[in-house]
Amino acid sequence: MQQLPEKNPTIAENIVSAFDVIMGRADMNERFAFTPAGFWQAAITGWVMGVVVIVLPSFQIGLHFMAVTILTSLISVLLYALIVWHVLLYSGRSDRFERFLVPYFWIGNLQVVLFGLILILGQMISPALAQIVTIPIVVWILVWLYRTAKRQIGIGTFGAIAFILGRYAVEAGLGLVAAGGIIQSAG
Repeated sequence: MQQLPEKNPTIAENIVSAFDVIMGRADMNERFAFTPAGFWQAAITGWVMGVVVIVLPSFQIGLHFMAVTILTSLISVLLYALIVWHVLLYSGRSDRFERFLVPYFWIGNLQVVLFGLILILGQMISPALAQIVTIPIVVWILVWLYRTAKRQIGIGTFGAIAFILGRYAVEAGLGLVAAGGIIQSAG
């Protein structure tokens, strides 16, 4: 029987765990807290980190844009989790909700941390080099998101790809709706 952590790991411990998982040094089932509190910690941390890394650097675009983007990104995280819950419930796998989303979100959070560091280094060294460096990171993160879906949910290749694409579809769909609203309010 595997032993789960007695308390939720800190944000830093979870980021390190996500790094250890994608580097093949740790098993995701032994590193994360698969609890409701663990889920909320992963989801909200990802949202806040996304706001800091992606939204705040674009503050010159305007307060309205920032507010819409912050709200849209929160809705995106929550809507994706809700969709995952219903798909897993419908397929008789609702017991895998936290087992999937906790490591999925932490691996995504690691991506935000890595992109933030690359963004900072890119501003200091070379933006073009930073863009090139992000390509293998994006591929590696996508591979691990796929592995996480496949392993933690217990589904096949196409199902795992659908869960990954579903996340981006939710984000893109909400982004388009928000962009339409911003354009209409400006016009």
